[in-house]
Amino acid sequence: MKQVDPLEYVAQAVWFEELEIEGTKIHQHRLGPHDTPSDLPEVRDALLATLPMVHLSEILVDVDAKVRFSWLLLGREPASEEGLLYLYVALLGHAMDIGAKRLSLMAPPLRAHSARASCRSGAS
Repeated sequence: MKQVDPLEYVAQAVWFEELEIEGTKIHQHRLGPHDTPSDLPEVRDALLATLPMVHLSEILVDVDAKVRFSWLLLGREPASEEGLLYLYVALLGHAMDIGAKRLSLMAPPLRAHSARASCRSGAS
């Protein structure tokens, strides 16, 4: 496979006036608006139809089963999958600064009041 010199790309961009170099500064010209393809909604819907519907809670539990991040946080194996979900709800709640109701929507098995308690206690 042929190695391409990155400076060739810069030289082409300057040649086609996509970039402008002034001393030590490089300016990229603003891109104009692009037309949205007329078939975008159909293509997007077809693409989304091929993806499985998963909740964030399922992804967190599956990843944690492989990497055991919760073991590091808790210093032990999580007592249950529900407890593991509460741990991640607490982490997400603090990290994203969102309320318990919105968090409970990301993890449907959890109730809003339980998610609120989890955020306050740090899911210990």
